[in-house]
Amino acid sequence: MDAVITWVDGTDPQHKAKRIKAMSENGFLTSKPSNATYETRFTDCGEIYFSIASILKYAPFIETIYIITDDQTPKYLRAFEQEEICGATKIKVVSHKEIYQGFEEYLPTFNSLAIETLLWRIPGLSESFIYLNDDFFFNAPTGMDDFYDSDNKLKVCGNKRSNLPLKLKLRMRKWRYKILRKGNLPAHYKTAQMLSALLAKQKHYIQVEHHPHALSKKVFEDFFAQNKTILAKQIQPKFRTAEQFLPVGLNNHISLKEHQAAVYPSREVVYIKPNNYDQNSLKALKARDIKFACVQSLDEFSASDALELKKVLVKKFYDYLPSALRSLYDDETEEN
Repeated sequence: MDAVITWVDGTDPQHKAKRIKAMSENGFLTSKPSNATYETRFTDCGEIYFSIASILKYAPFIETIYIITDDQTPKYLRAFEQEEICGATKIKVVSHKEIYQGFEEYLPTFNSLAIETLLWRIPGLSESFIYLNDDFFFNAPTGMDDFYDSDNKLKVCGNKRSNLPLKLKLRMRKWRYKILRKGNLPAHYKTAQMLSALLAKQKHYIQVEHHPHALSKKVFEDFFAQNKTILAKQIQPKFRTAEQFLPVGLNNHISLKEHQAAVYPSREVVYIKPNNYDQNSLKALKARDIKFACVQSLDEFSASDALELKKVLVKKFYDYLPSALRSLYDDETEEN
């Protein structure tokens, strides 16, 4: 079983120039700010190294870690191999161009929902794979049984919700933006989940949270073979839109419909954001019974909080990080 992590360095001058050009061409520079183009969505604060280290430490069943990028490479990525933290073939970088073969006219893209829709096209990817945002990580020892039950059914962990309220809300939002001409309609995580349920012809959606998800390559391949127009519409926008579905949700709902999955209670997640960061968050990172974590918008933390949190994570994954990152904790130890 492989793992896939999507990553971008939005501060790279070449990438930023492409993004600003796309924003201009799609009306984002002259309209009301949209969550699709917030700087925090593209800022790299080194979270990906903790994500990789967490796989190496807590998810040994993962065979290959694929990093999906826009022809970029994280600065310390090769150090994992060079310092023999993992084998030479453990981590592979895959360009957007590889998964967009046949759809090159939609590149460059800055749309996470579009990119996630094509992850199943990674060459050599295992049939079942784990998908992580670069700010997700494993927080404690994890096994295949955290993703599949004893009947080999996918565990879809979340709460069942009716589609109707979100359908009505989306309709009203579209009407309001059309009448008031407020610009690009912002995307919403729950709405994207609801839209994925509609595609699977389900009356309810399963609300899932921010943590690693197991996905099936075949589910995507079979669905898009029969729904090429839906695929093209999903991957065409340069930035996220309110009418895009959540690929994780589509995989979940089709698997449930085909009786290849079962619904389980929501997972407990250490979910750390700028507005909820405190000492309890740091204690939760040490809890052996909380297996998943997400640190969101690290760039929006205060400098002192960001440094404190990074030091805690470096200590947690010390033996699985390159020396350049371990020095952050070493320097603190020397000072004390």
